Amino acid sequence: MKKMVFFFVVLVFIFCSCDKESYFDVAVAYQNDVEYEEAIRYYKLAIQKGENVAIAEKNIGDIYFFKKKYEEAFEHYKNSLEVNADVALDKVIQFISYSDESVRIFSYRLFNEIRNENSRRKMFSCLSQILKSEEQNKILDVIELISKIDDFTPIAEDVVKLLDRDNLIIKQKVLLVLPKIAGIVVKHNYLNKVVDLLNQDNEILKELAIDSLGGMFCWAKKAIPSLFRVAVEYKAYREKALQAIEKIGIPTKEQVAEVFSYIKNKPVEIKVEILERFGNRRAEVKSFIPDFLLFLNDDSEEVKQIVRKSLAKIGKALPSSVPELIELLKNKNEEIVLRVIYELGDLGHDALQAVDSLQKISKDKNRKESLRDAAKVSLQKIQG
Repeated sequence: MKKMVFFFVVLVFIFCSCDKESYFDVAVAYQNDVEYEEAIRYYKLAIQKGENVAIAEKNIGDIYFFKKKYEEAFEHYKNSLEVNADVALDKVIQFISYSDESVRIFSYRLFNEIRNENSRRKMFSCLSQILKSEEQNKILDVIELISKIDDFTPIAEDVVKLLDRDNLIIKQKVLLVLPKIAGIVVKHNYLNKVVDLLNQDNEILKELAIDSLGGMFCWAKKAIPSLFRVAVEYKAYREKALQAIEKIGIPTKEQVAEVFSYIKNKPVEIKVEILERFGNRRAEVKSFIPDFLLFLNDDSEEVKQIVRKSLAKIGKALPSSVPELIELLKNKNEEIVLRVIYELGDLGHDALQAVDSLQKISKDKNRKESLRDAAKVSLQKIQG
């Protein structure tokens, strides 16, 4: 008898268990009947039990989205993506082109917050496909998205390659985000593409290219000579170009020689402004003192005066400049020679290789007495 009762209880249990619906199925039924609060409650129970978690999270997101509770909606879309990107990804991608700005903003935040590496790969794979397409509006939406997220390295190369297109609007948008991936721009040899845009007749492109290069800081160092040319040739962009150069940093010795050679025959106002800009960098431009000294040959007293002021700001030359300074002792301009003598004297023992040249000047009867005396003083400083 006891065995029969036990068997009956087991049968009832099995029958009831088979008949019982899952929390997830109940939630779906409530959602279909537009009973959203109950649907959410049962979806959450399903999630607790591990039933179709990604779909349950996505469905809760859909309910909140329908109710225009976007913050809650995107929190659940994010939860779904963290579990399985395949469930909600297509919908989330569509949101970056949504007409309601608040929805787009929440989608940008979502892309920043996803931590599941597999989900991130799939998200960026979708974005990459859009960037490689011919759908301009969607491409612009993706560029807007990546301007708002912290890291878009997986598609950075796709973004840079958009510069190869003839579409001016896309190029303009790309220029805005390039500073965030400056290393990729340089790595894939696209810096020259940006520099080429400085020569465009399109004013917006030119201005954006200047800003973009400045925003790349030291990564855009190769662009410095081109930016100086813009500053010289286009007065409307002079200030912007010079500011971009200051952001990028100190040019190389070769670049300074190129720039100074370029401006040598330009109007006085240009030479004054550029020399003054360099002079204001003070000790940072010590290695350029020999290049500054050559402008004391200029016909304009205004240029010479700005050189003198700049030299006073910069301070003494670097020991590495001694060979150049020795060469300048051969210059016919007496002011240049006198200043070189002083520079060498200030370097002391670091200028030992200039001793022979200074001794020749100190004994040269054809030189002015002031030069011979200055050479003697500098020799004492160097040899003392």
